[in-house]
Amino acid sequence: RWFYRWSLERPQRKTLVSIVPTLATWDDHDFTGNNTDGFEPGKDVALRAFAEYWANPSFGLSKTPGVFTRYDYGDISFFLLDDRYYRGTDGTLLGQAQTNWLVSELKASTATFKFLVSGSQFSLYGSSDSWASFPNAQDALFDVVRDEKIDGVVLLSGDVHYSEFRLIERSNQSGYDIPELTSSPLATTNSSCGSNDSERLGCYDDDDYFIQVDVDTTIQDPIVQAAIIDSLGKTKATMSFALSEVSM
Repeated sequence: RWFYRWSLERPQRKTLVSIVPTLATWDDHDFTGNNTDGFEPGKDVALRAFAEYWANPSFGLSKTPGVFTRYDYGDISFFLLDDRYYRGTDGTLLGQAQTNWLVSELKASTATFKFLVSGSQFSLYGSSDSWASFPNAQDALFDVVRDEKIDGVVLLSGDVHYSEFRLIERSNQSGYDIPELTSSPLATTNSSCGSNDSERLGCYDDDDYFIQVDVDTTIQDPIVQAAIIDSLGKTKATMSFALSEVSM
């Protein structure tokens, strides 16, 4: 609670959250500590504090605690995932109950674009503290997207202390390649982007920055445009893709 109060008192963040509607999910340092998982004894206290400080639409389900929720804005759906509370407890990252909820919500959604928001990166090229440590769970989720013909899935993530654009390769498995936008950090130290891999389209690891996403669903082929923007307001990298590129 002290850290939530401290961070929300910083002048820039105080201004931001006072004028911009803000939703939140968490990762390890909002949870119980660096690289922590679902076996942590303090996770219920962390969940209670998180719910006290963020005005999300809901927090988990009545019989499934967590910070996960869904928020619809026009014809866009955001699925904020809880990547910590159940991590590793049943060999998956989200836990089976949350996974079932997500699959059900995705199948029911009629949104043009469906943003899946995870504190940890989805890419299997990520660190050991990411979906890379749960490849079967990642593969099963993306298999659902393919098999149920769920169009317009976009991944949002953070954690790694640099920002990057990725295209997770699924067309080689009869699906579509899924964009991942990793926005990290807004106001902390940087880590190096390191070497490139086959999924990475661009990476930025200098200064403070964030990813801004603009979506236009009014045109014939709706489009998502993303930009990495630094503390001076300068655009450092861009990525765009149309609905037809993320559809079965």
